[in-house]
Amino acid sequence: MSAPNRAVQAQAADWYARMHAEDAAPDQAAFDAWLAADPAHGAEYEKLERGLALSGGLAATDVYRHTHDLEQFARPKWATAPRMALAASLVFAILLTVVFVSQRGAAPDKLVMLAETSRLGEIRAVKLPDGTAVTLDTDSRIETRFDKTSRRVRLLQGRARFDVKPDPARLFIVEAAGRDISVDGTRFDVQRVNNRVRVQSLDGLVSVRPSRATPQYASFTVPAGQQVIFSDRDDTGRPVKATAGSERWVEGMLFYQGAPLSTVLAETNRYSARHIVLADPALGDLKVTGAFRPLPVEELAKELAAAFGLKVTKTSSGDLLLSRA
Repeated sequence: MSAPNRAVQAQAADWYARMHAEDAAPDQAAFDAWLAADPAHGAEYEKLERGLALSGGLAATDVYRHTHDLEQFARPKWATAPRMALAASLVFAILLTVVFVSQRGAAPDKLVMLAETSRLGEIRAVKLPDGTAVTLDTDSRIETRFDKTSRRVRLLQGRARFDVKPDPARLFIVEAAGRDISVDGTRFDVQRVNNRVRVQSLDGLVSVRPSRATPQYASFTVPAGQQVIFSDRDDTGRPVKATAGSERWVEGMLFYQGAPLSTVLAETNRYSARHIVLADPALGDLKVTGAFRPLPVEELAKELAAAFGLKVTKTSSGDLLLSRA
């Protein structure tokens, strides 16, 4: 898809949000002018409306979605208008969503392809067509492909918890960094940040095997209570005991034990448009142990500053700078 088309999609999403708001009347003339300026504008807007009509029909299928912001999270402050942020997430979900949808009671051999995303600062619960429950962490994205012989999910970014419904005929497989992470029915977390993947088993055994495209990687099993970290360039990871409390990210609480401050910020900054940055890269080597909520970001910056005797200042872009006092 070309960059100009992506720009038109974003504009169409913004106009959809504006024209379906209660105060849409003052925008009508500008909207009409936008439609008249280019035939592609009207075509993209109609595509968006058709997609929304389709997604509305999904409520009657086995593809059930539920979105929420945890109560302990402050509502995220968007870099753009809230309605633009909402519209952008809608258009992304629509453009990637359904090829074929399995209705309740439909034959099990139908192909179901879905894409699911979560917004910045949001933790989202999703129910897949097979009954598997998925919890998406902030700014996360998965693509699923289910048919009569396989259940496959690609974790493209972020983190997800899978509470897998057993199916003797089909393993449940999550693809990440050249590995197939498979189970026949258990709970486990998979986190992907850049090319680094972390797998944690919460119940039962999780199998990690190389995909067909990467036969050189090793295979291993992750027991309950353990985790493994690897990447598409590193095959040295082996299962180790998971950090106590690390499974509580679904509650909006993050736990660390001797983690570098740079690693902590790489994870917590994913929850907010405003980031915590370091004045001196050497501060990233400081070791963090404790439990933190990533939002509100101002409170997190104060807690980290207090823990290490640092000071917090705002940058011209609105980020929060940690520096030596």
